[in-house]
Amino acid sequence: MFRTVNADTFSSISGVFSDIDSLATGAIHLTAKQSGKDTVEHSQVLESPGPYIFERLLPGVYQINGFRDRDDNGAYSYGAALPWTAAERFVIYDDSITVRARWPNEGNDITLGK
Repeated sequence: MFRTVNADTFSSISGVFSDIDSLATGAIHLTAKQSGKDTVEHSQVLESPGPYIFERLLPGVYQINGFRDRDDNGAYSYGAALPWTAAERFVIYDDSITVRARWPNEGNDITLGK
């Protein structure tokens, strides 16, 4: 036995991702993580700064974070002391985002600083 979710239950989070460093390279990895005990994560990769959208999200409270994958290995690199290598730049969206059924949450713009 299994259950399905009515399509009217879902919603979305969208916005524009921008990077202050115009010379930065690498894909942008974004994650929207739902708060609570049964957390759900939605991930996506942007090839360059621009619009993003997380679709088909269940209602709840979400936190968005992301990083610029400078070394193109598909994972966040923490850097190293010897030889010294800087960590990849990351960003955590300022506020939690409440998603309601059938109510798209737009204008969640994210800026990656230096």
